Order: sequence, then structure tokens, then C-alpha cells
Amino acid sequence: MKTGDEEAVEVDLDEVYNNLKIEDKTDNQEYVINRNLVKNSSNKFTFEAEMFITDQDNKTGETKSKTKLLGVCTKAKQSSIA
Repeated sequence: MKTGDEEAVEVDLDEVYNNLKIEDKTDNQEYVINRNLVKNSSNKFTFEAEMFITDQDNKTGETKSKTKLLGVCTKAKQSSIA
């Protein structure tokens, strides 16, 4: 996976398919991530992620936020050097 000018990072598609919902909680933060991966063709897929975050702060109280990501991805062929 590569975004913008960042260096490409390998993604395990089975890991994404098997973990479409991720939930976690710390002392002052709770989050839920809902992911979806749709295969459009043999080398193209659509990735969606919605993140819901709730922050608890003693001064400001509770803050909630939502972020949605959408990407259309193309599989890159790996080159092997013998």
C-alpha cells in the first residue's frame, strides 16, 4: 500500500478480511474501526474505513470524532531478484 509520496508498505489482505471490526479502549480513549474491502477485479479493490473515537478529558469532558477513509487500490507486482 502506498499513499502519496510515502514509501510502499506490504499489506496482508487476509488480515484485513479477517479483522473488519477493531475495538480498543485505553484509560482516556475508546475507538472502533469498521473496515470493508471489496474486490473490483483481479488486481483492483476498494478499501473503506470508518473510525469512531471518543476521548475523555477531565478539563474538556467527552469529545467524539468520526473519520472516513476511501481508497481505490491496485495490486503491485513484486519484483524478485535472483
